[in-house]
Amino acid sequence: MSRGTVEQELVGVAGNYTAQGSLGVEGSLEISKLDAADNSDFLNSILDGTGTNKWFAVSANVGGGNATDALRFTLASCNVTGWDVSVGDADTITTASIDFVCVNPYDLKYRDGGLVYG
Repeated sequence: MSRGTVEQELVGVAGNYTAQGSLGVEGSLEISKLDAADNSDFLNSILDGTGTNKWFAVSANVGGGNATDALRFTLASCNVTGWDVSVGDADTITTASIDFVCVNPYDLKYRDGGLVYG
């Protein structure tokens, strides 16, 4: 998550005016249980990310073992920006690294207890 700032020079006042800028959310996930249905969802998101129902949800937990020590987030509208799949043989597990960006970070909300959702 990132938050930009905007700054405007002021005349006759000590210092400049600063305010919050745009909010951005992007990340990367490592998935080890990838099936054919997931492949289809990710490819649709990459190839036709501006169409209807081409986004996917990302939900995760970062931090401590209980809910009060962790940051939890549920991002309902994400778009895949890239992915790398490692396909093995019968003795290995197929894994994928999926890069994503949240398409509506302006709709995110924070709830007490460390939950970011939107």
